Amino acid sequence: MIKADTMGEFIGPVMLPGGIDLDAIHSALADAAQQNNLPLGFATDEVRSGGMFNKTSEPCLVLYHPEHQTDYFRFAIRSAQEGGRSIVMINTFGQSSQMKKDAQAAWAKEDRKGKSMSYKVGSMIGSGIAGLGRSKQKLEAEQRYYMLIQDLIEQVLA
Repeated sequence: MIKADTMGEFIGPVMLPGGIDLDAIHSALADAAQQNNLPLGFATDEVRSGGMFNKTSEPCLVLYHPEHQTDYFRFAIRSAQEGGRSIVMINTFGQSSQMKKDAQAAWAKEDRKGKSMSYKVGSMIGSGIAGLGRSKQKLEAEQRYYMLIQDLIEQVLA
């Protein structure tokens, strides 16, 4: 179960003519990923939204990197039918350890501006400890993977 309020938008809603379901999207993405030698895992889940009295859930197709299931973002694809058209929504959820470390380092660097020297030194030491395991190469590889996923999804839904 994925909570809707923990998801971010990856690609805005895409309107497609006719009725396209998650099985068709899964099949098309699997074929395209195989043709492009892109590692891509699939799972099914449901997205839950609403409060205590108006809960709703809808099925989704989950995409993930098979070798980085816990340290890369995942993607949830949902499809809704409306008036002979399909609306496909693609969201991200989960966490990315490299992007989190990079964001923390950028925030700490910005926070040091205009502060006393003792604060800067302490902040730099704290950032160094918090940034252990941070790798520019791993971050760039992860970002390239997300760009390839975006291209693949746009290619399939075009």
